[in-house]
Amino acid sequence: MTTVNLSKTIDEYFSYRDLCGLKQCPKEGVRKFYSFSCKAFPGEDTLIQAMIDTWWEKRDTERVDSYCIRVCQVLPYLKFVIARYPNAEYIVPDTPKWKLSKYVPHFYTKEELTKFFKECDNMGHHNNMLECLLNEIEFPVLFRLLLSTGMRTTEVRLLEKVNVDLAKGCIYIVREATKGYMERRVFLHESMRRLLVDYDAAVENLVPNRKVFFPNDHDQTHSDEWISIHFKRIWKKAVGTDGVIAYDLRHHFIIDRINSWTGRDYEVYPKMMALCKYVGHSDLESTYSYYAYAPQMGQIMDSASSAKMDRMIQSIPPPNEM
Repeated sequence: MTTVNLSKTIDEYFSYRDLCGLKQCPKEGVRKFYSFSCKAFPGEDTLIQAMIDTWWEKRDTERVDSYCIRVCQVLPYLKFVIARYPNAEYIVPDTPKWKLSKYVPHFYTKEELTKFFKECDNMGHHNNMLECLLNEIEFPVLFRLLLSTGMRTTEVRLLEKVNVDLAKGCIYIVREATKGYMERRVFLHESMRRLLVDYDAAVENLVPNRKVFFPNDHDQTHSDEWISIHFKRIWKKAVGTDGVIAYDLRHHFIIDRINSWTGRDYEVYPKMMALCKYVGHSDLESTYSYYAYAPQMGQIMDSASSAKMDRMIQSIPPPNEM
């Protein structure tokens, strides 16, 4: 039986992911697997079956979702090893089953968006503290950017000024801002570009020579909780309902694009490919999953139109109309 050096194959696996442009987040799970194996089997630098079996055991204090993430992050590494060392004869235990999410994305009505952005535009600031002044400027722009581009909330909050080209109307989503997702370019509609130009000038007056595009009062990135808490607060005040989250703005963008299409099924495929790349999905299946939430999908698939592929960046209502 072939022996496999643990640290060597991990380095090879990381190089493979880098060259293929794959998500970076599984690397952390493999590092934890390596650290755990070194402690559990001191002095052993060969990948042995006992390391795999021990890692696959569910811990008493572990939730099902945490257990699934821990195991599934190491699974691609083991498949990589088995493919390159077929004589090693490793046995990969059964992968735990994920609990299916029952969450259904919210598809906004025009009336809801109008109320929401009106509240964003007119919320004012409680005092002249820098944090309050920034919030007043950032909320109307940040949430419009999410809605008009379908960017992830993480990508927006980690966005650095150097990666925003306002002259070309292009945002560069780099690996550090994607948290492991695909790097890409996001092109802006002209109305969104002009809004960002005005926003950039206003924030620059408050935080000169800043690094972060949507900074806090210390020119640091905001947290996920910051976006979530404030979105729900503004939404509740404007619309009066619960259960809607900021990430739904991304869902809305994708569903709205699908609903805007016309054509036969073979005309939908290139549009779906373009949408997949634009929103940064790692595979086409992730984009196709939105079929279930697109009310007009049946009409799209049955349509006899031979229209050419629509532009991926559709016109959005100007800020003063939202």
